[in-house]
Amino acid sequence: MKLRILLVALSLFLVACANTSAKPTDSESNQTTAPACWTSPITGKCADETVPTLVVKIDDVSLARPQWSLNLADVVIVEPVEGGLTRLFAVYQSQTPTTLGPIRSARVSDVDLAAAFGEPGLAYSGASSKTSPFLWKSTLQLVGAPQGSTGYYRDNERSAPHNLLGEYSKIIERIEKPEAALLGDRIGWKFSEKPTIGKDLLWFRAQWPGSKKSFTWDSILNKWSMKVYEDDLKTVVAD
Repeated sequence: MKLRILLVALSLFLVACANTSAKPTDSESNQTTAPACWTSPITGKCADETVPTLVVKIDDVSLARPQWSLNLADVVIVEPVEGGLTRLFAVYQSQTPTTLGPIRSARVSDVDLAAAFGEPGLAYSGASSKTSPFLWKSTLQLVGAPQGSTGYYRDNERSAPHNLLGEYSKIIERIEKPEAALLGDRIGWKFSEKPTIGKDLLWFRAQWPGSKKSFTWDSILNKWSMKVYEDDLKTVVAD
């Protein structure tokens, strides 16, 4: 009888030990696995890898300022166009804007610039008869106003052609092959946290026949800010 009681007690003790060892500690139960961070190759910051890339042609003359959502673009390229003026080639991927614009027409140079970002969507207002064939033969996925009005509308407070705006959420859905518009590792250049060549710059100025701009690095906001110098020497900040 004593032996049976001893065996039962021993069995209960072993079960208790097994249950105790299987129970996670408070520190273990509070630990969560952090989601993996995909580092954008053009910003060096965490982003959603599944978001397709959208290029937007944005107006850059005085009647078009201030523009919408330029501060949310990952890359803004200043393109020279006719008359010594400039136009903006804005690349959106890591941040989600709402309103885009004013949206203007495409140029042949867009084909070469866009190729560095894979097969992005292109939001634009139109193109000349000489430019259109180059766009159709390129890797760009055309989601502009010529392909349909969905996502585009006019701002009645501004005069045409500086008043065509776009809704990002609607235009991005029009990309026919979103998987082909992903940045991945297919782009032609990448962000480098520790560049091995080049020179650190905090300010520089660029000039075209009809446009002057200065670019200043804001260490607090951790981004570049652009100032546009008009003919009357007044400045307009274009974020």
